[in-house]
Amino acid sequence: MGERHAYGTSLFCLSRRLFILGWCAVMAGFCYTRLGSWIMHWRLEVVGLEKPTSTLPQGCIGTQCYEVFSCFGMKDTTWHLREPLATLTGAFFYPMGFHGALHGLDKEVRLLGGYLLVLAVLHIAILVGDWSYLSLCSAYDENMMQYVLSKFVPPSPLRPADRAALQQLTYFSVEAVDKVTGNFNITAWYYALAGVWAAAVLYVAVEALRLSQVMEFGVLGLGPHFGLDQWDEVLNHEAIRRHKLKEFRSKFLDD
Repeated sequence: MGERHAYGTSLFCLSRRLFILGWCAVMAGFCYTRLGSWIMHWRLEVVGLEKPTSTLPQGCIGTQCYEVFSCFGMKDTTWHLREPLATLTGAFFYPMGFHGALHGLDKEVRLLGGYLLVLAVLHIAILVGDWSYLSLCSAYDENMMQYVLSKFVPPSPLRPADRAALQQLTYFSVEAVDKVTGNFNITAWYYALAGVWAAAVLYVAVEALRLSQVMEFGVLGLGPHFGLDQWDEVLNHEAIRRHKLKEFRSKFLDD
């Protein structure tokens, strides 16, 4: 009995269990790498070996410090909803999901699927929130700018000089950003990447929930060891036909 017969397939060709294992391994590695990077930079800043670093400028000036429900006050909202929440929770749930998929523990895989489902809903809500902010304020929020200012994942489409100029801004109005980037379509870039990522997380969530069901109930819903369609053996109809012909008695001899 093969992996694909036992657990089904993801992406039309991969074993669902191996697909979940691979996803959890990659994402767990990414989360722990990011956590390690944060801790390392924090320690260097504490001992004074490194200046505080940030993709975007921090702090406020004058009356901006008292603004909460305004375009300036809400510019960091969706980014703070996403990070560090996604990294911290992923560092817990992805190793747990890997362990569950590796050892066939349906409860752990189901928890992973539930977590990914909530994460996908959060990403979709952030997409809606970013669109609302852009429409109401005619400005990009920090979450959108992270997709064009990041050096590694996702890769930035902007030149280093343009990124350096944008990092000096405290408020990312569409007019100011377009002037620096030469009218680069940041909105299309952001929604293409963020939309694909939200869809990918949702797909993996569905696959994880399906895998947990197969682990608990089996393909036919009668238990993990009961699945007539899991086995590689098939009926040999030619052999059955020959066997029936051997048992066929002649009417002439019987008379």
